[in-house]
Amino acid sequence: MICPICNEFTMTERVELNEVTYNNRYGKIEMEYSNCPHCGDQANAEQIKRNKERMVKFKETVDVWSGDNTNG
Repeated sequence: MICPICNEFTMTERVELNEVTYNNRYGKIEMEYSNCPHCGDQANAEQIKRNKERMVKFKETVDVWSGDNTNG
């Protein structure tokens, strides 16, 4: 995919493990983004959606572990 900002360089998709915290619980979740060698890191709409879904799952898991079911 060509970078939507500069329209010159090819984007490279990346996945990294990011440390996250919720209710004093720590974990790691995969976060997707793309990289343009000229413009830097960016995330497209689909990557943002999948990243958000992973964070929501992490929060739900923490709530189950802590016995807090008020969010679901």
